[in-house]
Formats: sequence, C-alpha cells, structure tokens
Amino acid sequence: MGRYSAAWVAGAKANGVFPVVTVEFPSGTHRYGPAGADEDYPYEPRLAAVGRIKIGVPERPGALGFPEWTFSLHEGEDQAITLLLESQDVMGSPVTVAWLAHDADPAVSTIHQATLATGLLSRKKRGRVGQWDLTYSPDSRALKSKVTKQMILKGEHPLAVGNPWGIHMPQVYGVHDSAGLGGAGMLPAINISHSATLGYYWLVSQGYLVGVPQVFVDGIDQSGDFDTVRAVRAGKMLTYISFVGEGAAPGAAAVITVDAEGLETEGDGTGAGIANPVAQLRHWLTAFGIGDYKQGSWPAMNVLIDGDSWAAAETWAGKYGLEGAMYVGGVREQIEAIDVVNRWLETWPQIRLYWTHLGKLAMGLVQPVLRDSNVSAEHFIRLEEPEAFDLQPDDDTALIITRVNQTYLYDVGAVKYWQSLDLQDVSRDEEIADSIAAVYSAARLE
Repeated sequence: MGRYSAAWVAGAKANGVFPVVTVEFPSGTHRYGPAGADEDYPYEPRLAAVGRIKIGVPERPGALGFPEWTFSLHEGEDQAITLLLESQDVMGSPVTVAWLAHDADPAVSTIHQATLATGLLSRKKRGRVGQWDLTYSPDSRALKSKVTKQMILKGEHPLAVGNPWGIHMPQVYGVHDSAGLGGAGMLPAINISHSATLGYYWLVSQGYLVGVPQVFVDGIDQSGDFDTVRAVRAGKMLTYISFVGEGAAPGAAAVITVDAEGLETEGDGTGAGIANPVAQLRHWLTAFGIGDYKQGSWPAMNVLIDGDSWAAAETWAGKYGLEGAMYVGGVREQIEAIDVVNRWLETWPQIRLYWTHLGKLAMGLVQPVLRDSNVSAEHFIRLEEPEAFDLQPDDDTALIITRVNQTYLYDVGAVKYWQSLDLQDVSRDEEIADSIAAVYSAARLE
C-alpha cells in the first residue's frame, strides 16, 4: 500500500492539500503549518517552507546514503522558535512531514494525512531574517552501534591461553571451505579454555553453526581428534571445538584454524545454513548489528528493515544462485554496524540500500536498460512511490566505469583473496577504472 489513501486522493482533488511538520521536542510536541491554511487543524502557523524531499540511492556502490531534508519556521515577534530551540537540546527530536487534505465530502469534515518523510533533527541555523532553517535525516542511530558486542572476558573464560580477553566474538555466515584451495582452514579459532580438567576449547562463532567439518593445528588436519560443541557458556550460545583423545590437546602456542558452515535458520542448531547474501545481512543486522543476541530463538526481523523489498531482493539473489560468506568480529577493535553494511554493499554492487519515506531501510536492484529497449531510462530513477521498483542507470554517461577489477573468495585466516577478475569494455576509448573488494563473497571453490 502506498502513502496516499483513496480518501486522501479524493480530498486533495476536491480541496487541495497543505503541509504540516510535526516535531517531538523534549519539552513537547509542536505542529507547524502555513499561515491561514486550515483553521480546523491544531497547528502553529509558522511554516515558511518545506524543502524538496527526494528518495534516491548513491550512484556508486558500496555505501548507504544518508539524505537530508529541510524546513523553515517563521520566528514571529514573540521569538518563540528561538526560545524553543535554544532552551533545550533539540537535536535528535523526531520529525514527520506530511500533506494534509480535507475529505471530499464537506459534511464529513475529516482530515487525511499522507506522510512524506520521517527522521530526526540533525542541524539548526538561522536563515533569512526572522526565520530558522532546520535539517532532519533518517534515524540511523542503530547503524552507529559498535560491533561485535560480546567480548571474551577473563571472568567468564579464566583458563584461556594466548591472551584472548578483549577480543570481540565473531559471527560466521555461509560456507568457509579451504578444501579446493589447498588451504588449511579458512577461519581462525580462539582459545577459551586450555585445561586438562575442564577441556581444550577453541571458539569458532557466537550462535550455533551448522557444523565445523575440518580443524587444523598448525596447518595439520586433525580429523577424528575433535568434537563440535554447541553450548551456552556464560549466558551466550557459542559454537566451539573440543579436542578429544589421548595426546590430542594442542599446545598453548598452537594456531588453530577451521572450515565451517555458518549460522542456521532456527537458532538451535537444527536449521539449514543461511547462504543467501540478502538473508545473511538481514539476519546479522537483526541479531547482532542492531540487536545484541546472546541466547534463545532468533529475534524477529528488526523494524528498521523494509521486509517486502528485502524479500524481493532475496528472491532475486536466490534465482541467480548467489551465495555469501560473512565473518564479522574476531578482533579487538570494534567497528560500526554501518561499516559491515557498506562492506556488504561493496561485495554486491548490483544491490542498493536506500531510505523509504517512513525511515526504513529498503533494497533496490540496479538493472541495466537494454540498448534496443523502448524503455526511457533516467540516470537513476527516483519515484514518489518507492515500493517494488528497479533502479535503472543511464548507459550514456562519461561516468560509466569501463574497467573493473574484483577480488573475491576471501580467506579470513590467511587474510587474502584467492581469486580476482578483470572486466573491460574494449569498445570505449577512454578508460575509467574501478576496483571492488568482495569481502563477503562465497568462501569456497568448487
């Protein structure tokens, strides 16, 4: 369903529309409309202008854009806006911009609202004489959270060796398989216990993985000398390996690497592995990026995510057999959730993320327009209704890349890409080169 109801459309045709901006300041909610627009609606007649509201995506892959929109308020002789803005911290106040329309039937006298954009106040400045200009943008606070969030603590794992305390627990998605690469384990394992009494344990991932089929000690295959354990330790569901058998325990300085099939759909170790790259990012954002999953069933999809557009992108990725492999964390330095999102976007440049008018993260597919098509292409389509559309770049621009180098099949343990690919349009005289590092591409060679 779009933002314009049938009743709103009928009212707009019959009586016109007017804008209203609602701001939820810490001291209370204020509604601003233009002077003399509608005396029946409870708003303050201070709205001087509403800037153009555009829904779009970055032309370049690998980054989520953060649009900004503005509106202006008349000060008035009472200096009320100055007092309001300067007497409290208004940054981060929720903003809603809407078109209002009277019902087409005068006897009903109902006002219908069509939301144009939602966001948070991000800047304020004095504009023209007697006027304030206010800027708002989508609520991206959740994407600024530091990840990964759960740390290996000495109080919870006192018998570990190698000083793992302070390392943030990794999360593993997809298949990481070194068999076809002549490698010895694609992922590092982190010691959390080195005790003849309590066990010799190396952490592979937070959450329950489908499995850990191969383990290597200093590059030597340890088939038959380990168990894969899924258990709750210190309140967190973990997947780790336990060495078994006489003389099987590695030394304290041993380097342990593994091949693994990542987190699964059910949350209890019984589900299928999450292989679709769109499903991987959605799951990671919900459980770990925005959420702080520790144990139990997987949480429901986060409200920040626009479910329909992500489902369409997931179906498209499944149609073409796209497979992802993510490894997030496993280091001492945290990054922001948006950094993971942007790495994912760089890996899959044919997919874009953008903000809807309701402040949700939506996905769109970049589809080239065929040269012999009758479709009229624009540089990038920006629509009033962003539901279920394809993003179509113009193929007649000097900014189109003519040569691309992509590195892919990333090995976390070896810290390198195993494969690279060069593509070039030899029909173009001018070379405009770019490179893509597909860090979350499939991590196996069949």
